[in-house]
Amino acid sequence: MHSILRPNIYVALLCFAWIQILSSNIAYANLNLLIHSGASTASHKSTTFQGLNLSGQLLWSFDFLGLLTGVSGQQIKLKSIGAPMAKTATINLVGATMGARFDGLSSFLQFTISSYPISDFSTLGISEVRINGKGYGYSVVETHSGMPPIGARFEYLFKGSDRRLSKDQLLLYGLSVDGVAQAINKVSIVKSSSQESVLPSETNRDIEDSQIQILSVSLVLGFTL
Repeated sequence: MHSILRPNIYVALLCFAWIQILSSNIAYANLNLLIHSGASTASHKSTTFQGLNLSGQLLWSFDFLGLLTGVSGQQIKLKSIGAPMAKTATINLVGATMGARFDGLSSFLQFTISSYPISDFSTLGISEVRINGKGYGYSVVETHSGMPPIGARFEYLFKGSDRRLSKDQLLLYGLSVDGVAQAINKVSIVKSSSQESVLPSETNRDIEDSQIQILSVSLVLGFTL
């Protein structure tokens, strides 16, 4: 138990120190809103998933320090590829973000790391079971939990202008590559069927030792506030 808590304490202390440093300079920060949308691929145990992602970042940019801090959220919808039972997966992530920004004249590169204490990873598998020549729908819902997911994102963004924005605002657009990983140690499994009298529902909670890894490539659109 103590070995699990210790890394989280260190992360919390680091985040607190980071926030203290940046909050004293908040008056000099620019606020950026970024929306990402693109394709994702994920691997969990022996199953490969592919699908789409939608995410957002609200970041304070301290240009004179080259630092970033803020919040991030993601929703990822995936489908299994080549699995014996067809599965869909839904992943929701909300957490804190910090990083660095490297400015150019018309573009900039930024790198951020995120920790997602609010997270949800579930899969739905649907198949048909035949008993005495009759087919019955059968579903398996798995809800996974474990350590808070950690993510890293590289973004290459261009600065633009738009007549609908004020002179102090900039249009931002570009490309991002994002990776997320989570260590999973628990799973709740709910099995149900279209005919309860033949295939009764059951719920199991098990210890699981696995990881999910997600890679996303997205287009980015945003602006300074």
